[in-house]
This record gives sequence, C-alpha cells and structure tokens, in this order.
Amino acid sequence: MHACPRGRNVRLIALGAALASSGAILFGRGVSLVAAGGSWYYVFAGAGLMAAGLSLATARIWVRGGYAVFLFIALQWAFAEVGSSPGLLEARMIVAVAAGAVLLLPVVGRDLRATPCGASCLIARAERANLWHEAAPAALAASVLLSVTVCGVGIGVG
Repeated sequence: MHACPRGRNVRLIALGAALASSGAILFGRGVSLVAAGGSWYYVFAGAGLMAAGLSLATARIWVRGGYAVFLFIALQWAFAEVGSSPGLLEARMIVAVAAGAVLLLPVVGRDLRATPCGASCLIARAERANLWHEAAPAALAASVLLSVTVCGVGIGVG
C-alpha cells in the first residue's frame, strides 16, 4: 500500500488565507449592501473567494476548476447587473480576476500536485487522477481571459 507523506505546504496555506481573508471582507461588505437594499453580488463573490481560499489552504486539487466555474458565474452576474460599463464591471471583478491569476501561477499547480494528502489519502489520490484536474488550468485561464476582455480590467478601457 502507498503511504502518503505528512506535512502541509506553507505557501498554499498562506495564499489560501489571503484569498479567504479577501473573501471575508467582500462578504461582510456585501451583507452591508444587501441590508441597505443593494445587490447580493458581493455576498456571492465573498463566499466564492472564501471557498477558494479554504480549498487552496487544504490543498484541494480541484480548486482551480471550481474557481473557473465561480469566475464565469461571477462575470455573468456582474454583466447582468451593470451591463457593459467597463468601470463598473472592473469594480466587481478585479479581486476575483486577480485571485484567478494567482491560482494560475505554475508554482500553485506544482504545490497542489506535490502536497501530501494527510488524513484523506484515498480521496486525494482520486482527485489527482480526475480528468477535470487536467482541464482545470485551461478552464480557469479561459475564465480569467474572458473576464479581462469583457471588463476591460487592466487595459484602460472606459
């Protein structure tokens, strides 16, 4: 039987904590907006970032694929709320797109593949064998690129 090594990847924990903290801030501000009669978008965005942060900190191999889905939904929601106004889309998408770009870093992919699986060794091995894991970086890159293109994030459109 294959024995899983023990230990945690400090870089993934730190990046995960940063994403989760950003998500908590967005979530809290989103709750304030909803209480004032505003949009639920920031509650959703905050929850997505917190989930991604926790998944990254615990080295869930599917974090990039799940984040690609989240980012695509966030873009659709933002676009439905504010239309094609680059400034308004950028305000809603900048943190989510930046987090997606961080998840695309090669070092994150290497760390996710190399991180020991701890107590859930069988689940982690099954996740690593999953075909979605192989397609996740491309899906996330497509979501980030689509978001940047539609929102005009970082290119001065608007």
